[in-house]
Amino acid sequence: MDVRLARTTDVADVRRLVDLAFTRYIARIGRRPMPMDNDYADLVERGRCWVAVDAGRAVGMVQLLVADDHLEVETLAVEPQAQGAGVGRRLLTFAEEQARAHGLAEVRLCTNRAMTENLSYYPRRGFHETHRERRQGFDRVFFAKSLAATLFTDVRIQGPNGTEVTDLRVAAGVVGGAGPEGERIDGTGLALVPVVPGPEGHVIGLVEPGMPADLLLVPQRIAPQPGTRWRRVVIGRYDVRALLSQGRLVVRDGDPLARPSDPGGERTGVWIDQNDWLHQELMANGRYDETRGGRRHAYTGRYWLDRDRIDYLDDSGFYAFGEFIGDTLHHVDFVMRRR
Repeated sequence: MDVRLARTTDVADVRRLVDLAFTRYIARIGRRPMPMDNDYADLVERGRCWVAVDAGRAVGMVQLLVADDHLEVETLAVEPQAQGAGVGRRLLTFAEEQARAHGLAEVRLCTNRAMTENLSYYPRRGFHETHRERRQGFDRVFFAKSLAATLFTDVRIQGPNGTEVTDLRVAAGVVGGAGPEGERIDGTGLALVPVVPGPEGHVIGLVEPGMPADLLLVPQRIAPQPGTRWRRVVIGRYDVRALLSQGRLVVRDGDPLARPSDPGGERTGVWIDQNDWLHQELMANGRYDETRGGRRHAYTGRYWLDRDRIDYLDDSGFYAFGEFIGDTLHHVDFVMRRR
């Protein structure tokens, strides 16, 4: 499916798509939705409309407006028989690409309160409701989506002495911290991926101001997609160019930075999952030894503790992490308790 700028010869298709998408809402609203009365010949001539084309047929359209501080999706229409095939998602992704191309970090749109399908659809695409307002006789619901930290490419990480990053912020493709300029990591060809806490563990996703997140710097070719459960992501040791956790650089070029393992011995011992399949022994010397399904020494390596976080560097060369929650240890999909 391709998205291209609408041409004069596409005006009839644009009108057709809008009529097909919005006619069903006339009865709900009690009048014609505003997009049905737009002058699409003029909008197409001014380069404001794009069409999604599949197998030579226009199956969707989007009308955009570039504002000073955001990009506005003014109209989005998908042919009814093409709904559910990813056309709307592709058009919204295209809108985000256009916003980034214009140096804008936010996409906004609105829908009618009676268009209940949209009220649940846009949040699934990463938009959040900002406000509701009656305007020009229509009850409108406004949404916005921040693009500030979805995925950064060609970045550099810097921090005082190359080990500590505080007051983490992103600007002009550089992730930096307060304090004197320190060592930098050239991020050409790499992607900086936010890893945020979710109800089912850490996931790759969006971050907004004030939201806690780990930041993972990996090659663009293997960057996980938004929505991937991080606990299921397996990344080779040397593909982890950097990992920042709670504002601190904790992994550099595949090696966790030195931290105390468990000086008080509070978390050493054997941790066992509820099915008695995984036995993970955390030893006082900073080593771990796993028995899986009765197979001894299935995985061995080093571990580091930082408050409730545990990092593993396996002897076979991969990197992973877990989290202590209360008296349980969460690692991959396992929930373990200490014996």
